[in-house]
Amino acid sequence: MRRLLSHPNATSKPSGHKCFLCKRDVAFTSEGDVFQPVAVLPCGHTFHDQCLQNITPDDQAKDPPCIPCALGEN
Repeated sequence: MRRLLSHPNATSKPSGHKCFLCKRDVAFTSEGDVFQPVAVLPCGHTFHDQCLQNITPDDQAKDPPCIPCALGEN
C-alpha cells in the first residue's frame, strides 16, 4: 500500500479519483481541501487514508484488504 500526501500549499482540484468508501474525490473531504494521506492499494483502488483505517481491523493494518475487490466491484 502506498500513502500519498497532498502538498499543504497547493490549491486542491478534483483529482478524478474517488475514495471507494465515502465516494468523495480524494482531493476533498466534506470540510473542503484534504491535506492528509491518500491510500493507494496494490490493486490501484484509492481511499482517503482515514476512511481505510476506519474499516481495517488492527491485525490487517499493514496489508489492508480491498473491499471493492472482495465484493467484485471495479
